[in-house]
Amino acid sequence: MRKIVIRMCSLDCEGRSYWVGNHPVLGLVIFDPEDQVGMNSNRVRLFIVAQRRVGHFHKSIVQIRTNENMKNVGRTSTTSIDRAGRLSRAKRVGEYVTGTCLKLICTVVDKAIAAVAERSFQQLAVGVSPEEARGLFRSASGNVSDFEDEWVVLNYLTWYQPRHINLVYSFLAHMEARLPDRLQIVDLGCGAWAVQFALAIFAVASGQLSATVEVIGFDRSEPMTRAGKQLWEELNSQIDHAMTSCDPRARPIWKPPLQNLRGVMACTKTKQFRGFDSLLARVRRHKTHTDWTLAQRWLTSIHAAYWLPNEFRKCARQLSPHGVLVTGDGNPSVGQELENALQPLTTGETDSHFSPFRVEPRLVGRLSSTTTWKYALLDRPRAVMWDPPWNPIREDDVRMRGTFR
Repeated sequence: MRKIVIRMCSLDCEGRSYWVGNHPVLGLVIFDPEDQVGMNSNRVRLFIVAQRRVGHFHKSIVQIRTNENMKNVGRTSTTSIDRAGRLSRAKRVGEYVTGTCLKLICTVVDKAIAAVAERSFQQLAVGVSPEEARGLFRSASGNVSDFEDEWVVLNYLTWYQPRHINLVYSFLAHMEARLPDRLQIVDLGCGAWAVQFALAIFAVASGQLSATVEVIGFDRSEPMTRAGKQLWEELNSQIDHAMTSCDPRARPIWKPPLQNLRGVMACTKTKQFRGFDSLLARVRRHKTHTDWTLAQRWLTSIHAAYWLPNEFRKCARQLSPHGVLVTGDGNPSVGQELENALQPLTTGETDSHFSPFRVEPRLVGRLSSTTTWKYALLDRPRAVMWDPPWNPIREDDVRMRGTFR
């Protein structure tokens, strides 16, 4: 059996020095030199970030980044420190490291969106003057329904896509979702794959890296699903670039989350359908397939169920999902249409009520690369935000049923 070695590097936080590394199975772990009192000379106490608990390990598996074995590191403290206080401090450091890793992943996603947007704009601008191309892109910002228009899709990608990723990610984080070994998601109105991106980010942030996921997407807009696929592929390229360009001294901390993101993406397969009957046939076939009979099933529809009420109801009955997530944009008229789409599923079913609640955004700030791209293209555009204050996520109409744990 291959020996596990955790290569660690130093991290200063709250005026103290810690050592942070990545365990290949447990994810990020933190070594606190002041938390080693009472340990045997050949053992170390590490805080496991994803599980928010302490574990004991043989000291030989822990190495600093220069490959020098940690001989005397951790033996400097002789003062007994309150155990609860040490654990609380380790949790804060863990939250800091997790938050920093999440920002790194968001930066990579941001750069992927900007890169795909630039390529798409250059392709769409062929044969027209630069000023005409800017005008076409600007005029598309007022149209959020004609997703066969590739200018509209480009506008969506650089405006709504980050917000929708944030909405789904924040929901999963709010629910403290548990990802099973096998998960099948049917996503109606899947658009540019916001659910897949949110799920991948959540899996890395929560340390749930072992799930095999299949997303069965339905959307009648071929340009939208093509944009999602292009963005997914570009994200892999941006991960490569980020891993090779980061500070070598910090790679033991920042490289593993990117590797984990790539691993999660590799275990996430997407099947696209533009015909609804073909999607239903796939769902029925999987319910009897040996590999998927015990899989957990989710049904999602992000800002789309009110456009696809009949398809939503049919899919809910065929899939028998463990969890259902549907969202609206908070507009009262849309809210009524969403209510109409859900009502036939709840009549006479006391345990099938769709619970409404507000989701607090977990991703905040602007997407720097995508905003810079827009600034170079348009005069005085708004910054691209994960949670735009003029259209905040907490005002969305979010409904859920069943369980995501």
